[in-house]
Amino acid sequence: MKEEQKEFEKNFGEAATVAYCNPMLLQVLKNQQQITLEKLAEDAANGDLQAISELAVRYSRGTDGIPQDLNRAFTLFAQAAEENYPPALYYLGQCYENGLGISSDEEKAVQLFEAAADVGYPPAVCALGLCYETGTGIQEDKNQALSLYQQAAEAEYPPAQCNLGVFYLNGIVVDADTAEAVSLFMLAAEQDYPRAQFLLGECYDGGYGVEKSVPQAIAWYRKAAEQGYPLAQWHLGYLYYTGTGMEENNAEAVHWFALAAEQNYPRAQCFLGECYEGGYGVEKSLPQAIAWYRKAAEQNYPPAQCNLGYLYYTGTGVAEDNDEAVRWFTPAAEQNHPRAQCFLGMCYELGYGVEIDVPQAIAWYRKAAEQNYPPAQCNLGNLYYTGTGVAENNAEAVRWFTPAAEQNHPRAQVLLGECYEAGYGVEKDLPHAIELYRKAAEQN
Repeated sequence: MKEEQKEFEKNFGEAATVAYCNPMLLQVLKNQQQITLEKLAEDAANGDLQAISELAVRYSRGTDGIPQDLNRAFTLFAQAAEENYPPALYYLGQCYENGLGISSDEEKAVQLFEAAADVGYPPAVCALGLCYETGTGIQEDKNQALSLYQQAAEAEYPPAQCNLGVFYLNGIVVDADTAEAVSLFMLAAEQDYPRAQFLLGECYDGGYGVEKSVPQAIAWYRKAAEQGYPLAQWHLGYLYYTGTGMEENNAEAVHWFALAAEQNYPRAQCFLGECYEGGYGVEKSLPQAIAWYRKAAEQNYPPAQCNLGYLYYTGTGVAEDNDEAVRWFTPAAEQNHPRAQCFLGMCYELGYGVEIDVPQAIAWYRKAAEQNYPPAQCNLGNLYYTGTGVAENNAEAVRWFTPAAEQNHPRAQVLLGECYEAGYGVEKDLPHAIELYRKAAEQN
């Protein structure tokens, strides 16, 4: 499995999504002094708005000996917000936006963000920008989001610098400018903002707006990963897993995958499942593999759905169950995952877990084949070669065998070799047939 690297498809857009959601757990501004819990409670009881808000934050987090109590946190934020204390207005907005201690009310959240933003509180200005960007609680207006991000970025607020950087990276209501994006990411990353550190790592990794440098990418991924940012943990693990820019180290890969997986990041859960399935960096354990695949699959992550389906299909670590295999192949195939499309095609061709339906098989094989997936190209070619479910058409068979054979798919090489040997759908060419047979034979 590992050799195929079947799970990884670098998707900068996915990793760089602007929609940063910070559910009221954002650290209080750096200039707030640390005070003892006893003094904090005393000051809060005396009506000190900063103390009330800080105490609410601690209830929201469950830190410093205070058990987490979102209802209590909400009550305290509401108390301080009644006095129009900007941080409390902001955090109370987060409560309403995310349904923390109160039923979700996105429009109310926007009103609270606006109240705090009106007095220039940077976190609220940024949060309001995000609402405008995503159409949360207010009509979507990316130009207004841009303006608000610029305002908060000028106040050196890292999330706003980061979000503004993504606008420049992706050309959202501004001309795309990757160098400007990198500059903004750098400002936020140097303030230890993990999302910006991760995105800066992606820029170095891909050479976006900066000279490509895998060591720099690794350094920024590591900074973000060490702060618990799951995308960075997964990406750092992936570099160890593949030996990209560093010596391959599966144990280290598992370490980082596990940290991200425990935060419910589905891609990391899927890779951790692969490590347990293949015994990469960890003792092989099919039950663990199945458990991690299932966690990711239940989040609708296609590679995990396919992997889980495959284990049921083959009876690996579980009782063979073609119905269950089809249940997992289907949502992955519907999300255009080529390996799942190919397996679903096989199920329809052979009647595993579904009634035999060759037209359905052909449709799924074709979807995967058009994504240049060799097994599907070979299977589709074979249906034309044998006239199964379609009129026999050797020229069409050759058309699909060829790209699969060129990708070193041994079955396609054999079948294409037969075509060249006998002149099916192509001019007879024995030397080429021998060459194809040899390539397949050398793959055992």
